[in-house]
Amino acid sequence: MWLHAIGDAIRAWLLLIPLPLVRLAFALLPLALLIWVWLLPRDAVERPGESETRDRAAQQLKWAATVALGLQVVVYLMEFAAG
Repeated sequence: MWLHAIGDAIRAWLLLIPLPLVRLAFALLPLALLIWVWLLPRDAVERPGESETRDRAAQQLKWAATVALGLQVVVYLMEFAAG
């Protein structure tokens, strides 16, 4: 029975967090990841001694991450606006 008391206490604590704040956090997290991906230095996304094709692939990977994270931010912001 004491596990129920712990669970109820955690549930009561989590219910104190406003839902709009949680939705905003879910929208800002991918946005922060997007900024981090674009600020990564070139040598952090490629292996040492790789050719130009690897450099281009790393840049394309940044674009793919941008599209994926950007769409995620848009969807979360739409959900946030729908409230």
